[in-house]
Amino acid sequence: MKTITLIVFSLSFLSVTVCGFQNPPTSDTKTNHPKTANQHTDAYPDPNGAFLPDGMAVRNIILQRATEPLYRPPTKAELAIIAPNQSLAQRYAVFLREPHTGLLRLEPEAKCSEGVMVVSARGNCLKFTMPGGGSSYSFRTGSYRIGRLADITFGSNSFQTTGIMTHGIFVNLGDVPIESVTMQTASLRYLSEFQPSADLDEAKEMQSQLANGIIANGFVYSCALKAAEGSTYVLSTIAYRGKSLRSVDGVIYNELDFDKRKDLTIVFRVVNRAEDGSVTILWKRLEKKNAPQIKRPTKRGKPHKSGSRIGKIEWLIPMKVGYPFAMAEKVNRL
Repeated sequence: MKTITLIVFSLSFLSVTVCGFQNPPTSDTKTNHPKTANQHTDAYPDPNGAFLPDGMAVRNIILQRATEPLYRPPTKAELAIIAPNQSLAQRYAVFLREPHTGLLRLEPEAKCSEGVMVVSARGNCLKFTMPGGGSSYSFRTGSYRIGRLADITFGSNSFQTTGIMTHGIFVNLGDVPIESVTMQTASLRYLSEFQPSADLDEAKEMQSQLANGIIANGFVYSCALKAAEGSTYVLSTIAYRGKSLRSVDGVIYNELDFDKRKDLTIVFRVVNRAEDGSVTILWKRLEKKNAPQIKRPTKRGKPHKSGSRIGKIEWLIPMKVGYPFAMAEKVNRL
């Protein structure tokens, strides 16, 4: 598979000039710059009068350079390319004047964002260059995002949940007016009464049930449903608070620090399917709540207390579509 390099830089500070800093002295230069016990500077002077960053500054440089392409918001130019047809915006102008509404176009998932350093050259990846390739969207942040931080992903002719530590529950209400759907709608009874568990094992078990589909009140509730034009759906997305640790060149960070963790209920309707395979949805937020925090077991199976040190790194990552609560027991390499 062909790939195109977007960023090329050494993750070893010994061979890179970053943000105006000059390279450190070569091995031929005999210099020592000890810090005394009372010094708390962020850099050491070099013989040329510049400053060399300390460990924390290097960490921040590495982290910023590596994560910015992955978590950045789309540019105006990128949003213009994926903007819905103007005729649809005019048709639903009255609805779109209401608060917390929107018109959103989703491209078929092409797995464009495969890592921080490269992006795939296949399909529409060169056209839709924002994180997630235009197939994943977060209603919590109001932006296109990578699948791990999205509420909804469109792929394989279906709406899916791909977010880290996230329950996504879809239900297809059929051909009903989107304006008529509220949290008091009978078909939303299961969602309105749903109580997410803060226990890891219980959350994993619930996700397994959602992958198979739960039948309640005459409707099927699932973490993935086929996309059908003219149908109205409701999505309940519960993005748990917690930690999802990742690393780049030995720098470990919490990916959820780049996200807003909330509990939302969204109603949306498929108003267009284009020849290129994309879908346009009209949506409205029905409810917003604080998200629960997951309790992760320690090595001995006991929950961590807030602020306690973690002896064994355990967290949740989506191993495949439909199973975003699969476990991983080592740090993921970006």
